[in-house]
Amino acid sequence: MGDDSAQKELEFWRDGKLGKSSVSIGANANSRPAVLFGQVREDAEVEVSLFRSIKSKAKQNVFAIASGGCTALSLATVKECKIVAVDINPAQIYLCLLKTAALTRLNFGEAQLCMIQGANPYFDRVSELLPPEAREYFQQDRALLSQGLNNCGVTDQRIKQLMSLFYLSVHTKEQTRQFLSLPTLQSQQEQFHKMWKNWQWDFALNVVLSKTFLSVGFGREAIDKLPKNFSSIMKARLERALSQVPVHDNGYVWQTFLAEYPRGVQGQALETALPPYLQVKNQEQLKKNLSRVLFSVDDAVGWLEEQKDNSVDMFALSNILELVKSDYGIKLAEQVSRTARPGALVCLRSIFPKDEPVLRDLNGRLKYMPELSAEMEAKDRSCFCNFIQVYQKT
Repeated sequence: MGDDSAQKELEFWRDGKLGKSSVSIGANANSRPAVLFGQVREDAEVEVSLFRSIKSKAKQNVFAIASGGCTALSLATVKECKIVAVDINPAQIYLCLLKTAALTRLNFGEAQLCMIQGANPYFDRVSELLPPEAREYFQQDRALLSQGLNNCGVTDQRIKQLMSLFYLSVHTKEQTRQFLSLPTLQSQQEQFHKMWKNWQWDFALNVVLSKTFLSVGFGREAIDKLPKNFSSIMKARLERALSQVPVHDNGYVWQTFLAEYPRGVQGQALETALPPYLQVKNQEQLKKNLSRVLFSVDDAVGWLEEQKDNSVDMFALSNILELVKSDYGIKLAEQVSRTARPGALVCLRSIFPKDEPVLRDLNGRLKYMPELSAEMEAKDRSCFCNFIQVYQKT
């Protein structure tokens, strides 16, 4: 029974079934793995900051969860390194390979537009850099390329649909833009309590974050995995992002509420609002590392089992342990502990708060760092997945 449950869980994420039980996104969405996440909605500055703090003259090795590729590519902006990012969903890897091809072949401005506005005008120029299966995947569904790659996923489209309802029932799109453009945290906090947090806001969150409503957009199979207090947790995180963190240059909040990045005076995307890999200041180091960024269709534990002892310097694990069986967490901790070099850092995220350290290796070589974890949580500007645990290999 346990093995059957684990197999179903693997198939759910491998085949990109999140949201497939309702209206399909893109052609053939129900007959093949789907791109779930066009972007990683986690503030990569956290992982970048941790990686930068690791001091070594030698080229360093990084292991990451791929998803939309944003964290892995952002880590490539820090210093000379080799990065391996895995995902069990082939469609996510195809997307990451397409992003890498765009950053490799196009000039930086074009690559930015590919991620932000639309990839169709550039696909023929970069497709030859893709493996055949990835090239065929996008050729069969050019609709995925009609918008920015960072918003081509099922989850991204579901958020857009929810926001269309939000504009009709809570705050208009123009009101939302005006609020997110407030220049200071003080004015933002004043407007949040005076204008934004009205009865429509509270009512809408109660409805939208209910399991019944979410199951329509994301499918009952996904929603059944959520904890009972999901609604209150998500509401608190959204209100934190809107009232405790400056929003005028917070690309993660703008992406959630407007599916765009804030713009500067000349109409270009605001540099500080972009994820690190799309910032012009980082393009030189990124270009140097792109050939050393490997995206692979693999399970995290399975890939780590094939690696040497003491060989990895940084682990960016996203929220890989959320909503999975506890025995997988034990296996992951064992492999992280074995493959991590002394001094290596591990960043583990979660959407929901944890009462105790999640990664527990039997020999106690992974040390939980509560103060550093709290520092990284405070640093994070994103709306979701910003409960953070940092560990160090002793």
